[in-house]
Formats: sequence, C-alpha cells, structure tokens
Amino acid sequence: MIGDGKRGATLELLLSKLRTCAPRAQIVGMSATVPNLLDLATWLDAECYVGTFRPIPLTQHVVCKGSVTVDGSVKRTLPSTSDQDALMTLVTECAPKASVVVFCSTRSQCVDTALKIRDALVSGHGVAPRGLAVSAELKALDHHETALVESVLGGVAYHHGGLVAEERQIVEKAFLSRALSVVCCTSTLAAGVNLPARRVVIRSPYIGRNFLAKSMYQQMCGRAGRAGLDDAGESFLIVGPKDAAKGEQLARSPTEPIVSQLIRYEGASVARSLLEVIAVSACQTRGEVTQFLRNTFFGHGPDAERCDTIAAGALRELQDAGFASISDTGNVAASAFGRASVRSCFSFEEASFIRAELQSVADHGLILSDDLHTCFLLTPVQDIVEPEWRTFQMLLSRLSPLQLRIVERVGVCEATIDARASGLNIGAPADSDARHKLFVARRFYGAMMLADVLNESSLDVVEQKFQVNRGQVQALMKSAAMFSSSICSFCASLEWFSLEAVLSAFVKRLGYGVRPDLVPLMDIKGVTPARARALWNAGLKSASDIVKLSPEALKDVVKRKNEQSRSAKYFTLRSAAAVLREAHMLLKSNIRDRENELLELTGKKLGNP
Repeated sequence: MIGDGKRGATLELLLSKLRTCAPRAQIVGMSATVPNLLDLATWLDAECYVGTFRPIPLTQHVVCKGSVTVDGSVKRTLPSTSDQDALMTLVTECAPKASVVVFCSTRSQCVDTALKIRDALVSGHGVAPRGLAVSAELKALDHHETALVESVLGGVAYHHGGLVAEERQIVEKAFLSRALSVVCCTSTLAAGVNLPARRVVIRSPYIGRNFLAKSMYQQMCGRAGRAGLDDAGESFLIVGPKDAAKGEQLARSPTEPIVSQLIRYEGASVARSLLEVIAVSACQTRGEVTQFLRNTFFGHGPDAERCDTIAAGALRELQDAGFASISDTGNVAASAFGRASVRSCFSFEEASFIRAELQSVADHGLILSDDLHTCFLLTPVQDIVEPEWRTFQMLLSRLSPLQLRIVERVGVCEATIDARASGLNIGAPADSDARHKLFVARRFYGAMMLADVLNESSLDVVEQKFQVNRGQVQALMKSAAMFSSSICSFCASLEWFSLEAVLSAFVKRLGYGVRPDLVPLMDIKGVTPARARALWNAGLKSASDIVKLSPEALKDVVKRKNEQSRSAKYFTLRSAAAVLREAHMLLKSNIRDRENELLELTGKKLGNP
C-alpha cells in the first residue's frame, strides 16, 4: 500500500510520525507482491524475511479468441472465440460446485454479467439450494435492489460501491459460506475485501479507460485459492486481439518496485503533514522538521537531497498561511488555527474555507427552522455527488419560501443550475467565481439529499428523487457524519462553543439518517431507521424500554402497532431476540462507561494515581 497513490503517501507519513513519536514501537509489515522489501526494511530499520511458499498453488491463464495460454504456451482451446462465450464457459465449468469471482470494469457490467450467469446456472442446475434464503434476507432489508434479489436465486451476486453496506455484508457472508458460488465485482473488492475463490476471471484488462496495473492484477489473482477448501487456484485474464501481447506481458512480468508517493501525491500538503508533528511538539525547531522529512521513505530514496529544500519551503508556507510561527532562533510552533486544522484533520484549503464559512454563520446567523441550512454546512467539501441537473432544477422550483431563504443565504446561483440543466457550460469553468458557484450548487444538492434522509425518507425514495444510487446516498451520510465531527472539533479548538453545541447534535443523526427522537434506538446495533420508527410507534423509545419485554412480547407489540409497516412485516421472533440481545449489550456497555467515569472522578478527588 506504500506505493498506492494518495493512500500510500498517507501511510508513509503515518509510519514516519509513529517512528518519530514512538521510536520503540514495533512495526510488522507483510506483503505478497512488493518486490523491493529490502528498501522498506532499510527505511524502517527492520529485519526482512522473504518466503516463496504458497499454500495453494496459483496458475495464471490468458484467454484471447478462445485460446487459453499459460506462460505463452497454449494449454487448451475453448469452444467459441467470443469473449462473452469464453466468460460463460470459464464460469459455468467451475460453478456451482466451486466458487468463482468475476472482475468487471464497471458497476453496470457487474449487474449485466451477474444476471447472464444467473440465467445460465439456473438453466443448467435450477435454483440454488440456499439462494432462496439469501434472497429472503435481502428482501427483509428496508431497501433492496431487485436485480440482486433475482440474481442470488441462481447462486450469483454482484458487489460494488452502489450497494448499501447491508447488501454488501449479506453478499460477502453468503459467498464465504458457499450459499453463493459466483460474485461479479469491481476492482475495489480485490484489495478491500477478502473473498477468496477457486477461480478468478478478469473480464477485461481495463479499469475504466486505464489498462490494469501489475499490482492490481496481482491483487485480483490473489483472490484465487481458498486455503482449506481448494487444492489449487486459477486466474483467467480475458483480452482482445489488440491487447494480447500486453496481457501476456501483464501476466508474466515482474511487479514494479514501489517508490515513495509522498511528494508526487501530497505536493504542497507536505507542509500539512509537517504541521501535524509540529502541533504535537514532536518537532520544535527547523532542524527537527528537516530531520523528520529525511526519516520518511522519500528521504531514503534517490531524491533524498531535496529534503532540505522541501522542508524550508513547507515551513515558509506554514508561516505565510498563519498555521505556524517561526522565531528568529529557529523555534517552530503551531498557531491556534494550525492546531484546530490538525485536530479536525482538515487540509489547508479546507481549514481556510471552513473558518471563513463558519465565521459568516457566526456573523449572520444560522436558520434553524429547517435542517437544510445546517445540512449544507455539514455537507463534505470533497467528493461531492454530481447532480442530475434537470432534476436539481425541478427540485429547486418546489422548495418552500423558508428553504428559498436558505438558498439565498448560502449563495446558490440558480443561473448556474439552469445553464447546466440546459446542457450549457458542461466543462470545468475557467474563472474562479464560476467554479465557486458550481461548487456551491453541487454541495447544496448533497445538502438536500441529507435533509431528506434526516427527515426519514427511505434510501429508495431518495434514490428516485435525486437520481442517484443508494450506495452514493449511504456514502454521503457516512462522510457527512465524519465531516461534521471534524467541524465540531474545529469549533472546539477555536473556542466557538455555541456553534459547536448546535452542530454536534447532527453528528449521530447524519450517521443514522433519522430525526432526533430515534437516535437512542439507533444506538442499538442492527436497528435500521425503519425498524427504529416501528419500535418508537410501539411505545419503545430506548434500550431501557425494550429490555423489559420478552422476544414474543416485543414481536407482538411491534406488529400490532405497525400493521402497514414493511419493516414490521419482516420483524420475526428471531429479529426480536436479536434486538433484545443488542439492547442488553448496549445498556451493559453504558453502565461500564459510567462506572469508569465515576472511578476516574473519585480517584482524582481522593488524590489516587
């Protein structure tokens, strides 16, 4: 991961800070693909152990026009030269007896491929024996994807970022338990989720428009071979005639050595990283800052001589932006603003922008009669959902007078939305004012989605209303909850306590997607917004209310008080028992926390250490 773009730069900085602040800490790193482990070991002052044993042997194949090769030699010929037919043959000759992972280039390709494989498996083997149970589990969710429910009946599923977390968890659990035999997924599953299979089929050597990198290819192939279940693993890379040579090279070439991504991806943000060690007093002089940069992986590479120049430039940037001060004697200290940006994990640009925005709110007021204004402030400024502009234009015309006041207050430019909806100015704006107007519009679209979620609109409703997928909505909720927590830390560091009190009330709500009255019920693990509302309607407003009932009584009261509720329809005795169990665990956890707080307070009063 050290060589993996921005994530690699972040990990490199983390390890460098750890070695600076806790030099005796033990660091253990493992990799199945990094070729230059000795370089990493030298940087970390570590022992290097290399082994070539693989418990499950892996054979890598390349498939082109029906010809299957291993290390350049033809091993077999498939019945058809079509890539689609080759894919179906490679999957169906293995599944459903053994498991298969199919990597696809896009989300839509995942869905299409899964449904075609489902049809082939159902035609040849009938409905998967445990597919009905997985289908029922998906249907029991407050929201579910129809195509996924249909595909699992054949023992096939798809897995990508457009699914909500609960759907992905069900798919992963079912595949690991062999209830599903095939999963079609995007490349994110290769590095992020451990779903090993007997066979891996890579449908295309491209991710989007980019040809597969060797490291990603190895991650994909690494899914092949289940220890304890399979005696071998196989990978098949399907390529077209024009990519045949590149495909062979991809399969047979050695892995590229990893190099530091610190300067390439962090750039000016190296100053931000140095601010972190200055803010915690790990570096207090110019010399210590320079030495810290020399202790990074970059500082042990071929460009190590640039460390002095980069450190000096970063310190000037910190001083000029007001994040740190440098004395005539070379001592370095973080300012209150600098400490606030570190505590909240904001970049320089984010910290400066958010400080100005919150200062404007402090000066002109926050409209509290509607959640929309607060949602706008707490909508992340990075990775904003791209609006469907015609939908945006229509929704804007339906806002209430109060909400239109909020539109005016936050500076949404309706002309920008109208132009985009009409197909004008599709490219990136040339001037900064136009870019800012576009940024505000996009952010407000996300804020409207969050406001609907907090009003307990289901993910299905939000998906249809805003023309986005539910995975995007759930990802927005998660990032907004983290962003709002960061803003609260930022406010506390700058001693804006009144603003912090107002915004902190939204942190849990954004993560849960509910009104304030349901937050205590959402603290119970496994309770969804719809189930929380059903419990509330039944007069159960907290874990303390729930634990007073038996599973049978809980099930009966929820069903009786929510006759028209879909969530109550699927609230079985097993569901009631699970909610009771988690409610008991929550109360026990809360009691332990209170006891620890009491012990800490009484210990301090008595003067105990």
